[in-house]
Amino acid sequence: MGSNALKSDTLRSTNLNTNNLNTAKNLKCQTLHGKTSSRAANMQPNTKSHGINALPLSRAVLGLPFLNFLDDSGIDPARVLTVFEVDKQVISNPNIYVPSHMIGQMVDMVATMTNQQDISYFASEYQCCAPVHPSLAKQLEQNDNIGGLLSALLSHQKLQGSHFKLWAESNQHELRIYHRSALHKNSRGFDYANDYTTFLLLSVLRKHLGESWKPDYLVMENVSAPYNKVVAQTKYRKVITGQKSNYIPINYTINDVSFHLTAENEQHAIDRLKSVIDIFWQEESFSLDFVAHLFGVSERTLQRLFLEQGSSFRHYLNEKKINKSMELLRSGMNVSDVAFKLGYSDPSNFTRAMKKQINMSPTQYLKYYQAGKIAS
Repeated sequence: MGSNALKSDTLRSTNLNTNNLNTAKNLKCQTLHGKTSSRAANMQPNTKSHGINALPLSRAVLGLPFLNFLDDSGIDPARVLTVFEVDKQVISNPNIYVPSHMIGQMVDMVATMTNQQDISYFASEYQCCAPVHPSLAKQLEQNDNIGGLLSALLSHQKLQGSHFKLWAESNQHELRIYHRSALHKNSRGFDYANDYTTFLLLSVLRKHLGESWKPDYLVMENVSAPYNKVVAQTKYRKVITGQKSNYIPINYTINDVSFHLTAENEQHAIDRLKSVIDIFWQEESFSLDFVAHLFGVSERTLQRLFLEQGSSFRHYLNEKKINKSMELLRSGMNVSDVAFKLGYSDPSNFTRAMKKQINMSPTQYLKYYQAGKIAS
């Protein structure tokens, strides 16, 4: 096994805890002791030291399709692997995790060597590389609608890596599936990582929405102009770049989406209920009846779940609104506009709701935030 590999003892739960990962004694992805050529030395991983619990980790196998493409292009993958002192056996192991920046730099090297800007598209075409963790893939196969698909993706996302981020939001009957790379925006391979994740998610979605399905447009964090293969994935050949997050939009009606409330225990059930509220609460028609329809149960059943947790649907929804309002206020939106956006009948109702929730009015909150007394 490669000396810089980080291997999971077990993955018994859906959360990947880096404390449960065995770290090799010699993490050689930091320096190569001057053994490489000057060209390779310029491609060495970042030499900054990180605590292992803070180090973003990704599945090693995510690098495999890129190496296969390199091989098919007539270039020996060993030229990349030797830089990181790993072999293909390590990269092919579905249970090994490595620092995310290592995968990012591998991909960047492959793109440079092949002079291929659409490298992420070609890599995503390799179906044999199991880019989706086997446990997550199994969950995806067991769901036949977009609601079950979302539940599986959101609850098992940590199997893809410790810092990989996936979430969903719905507004005006457009369901947006967001994703964010473990790589920093300034990291090498950042754009390729976003493109690759977009291609993988589109592949998963098409298994449920039809192979010919395309989103109307795509939104990307990438600052650079989108590559041809990315643009071609959209219905209207439209890709919006330079945004805060990447997302894929899906047009839907409420009858297109359903969720199952059954779970291993009551806590899992309330967690699933809250995760669905988190997705849809900004819909104009959102209500307890809306959520009950999504789950196919009575409003009383949902209220009972909240009551047994010492809470209520209204209280949880108010929390969501106030948290969102603070985010909007910090972004510079005025109080009246925030109240309107979040569905309050007038600013005074918004002010009362905020004071009840956090014991501060919107203007008081902004004053404390601008004075540095409140963290964002």
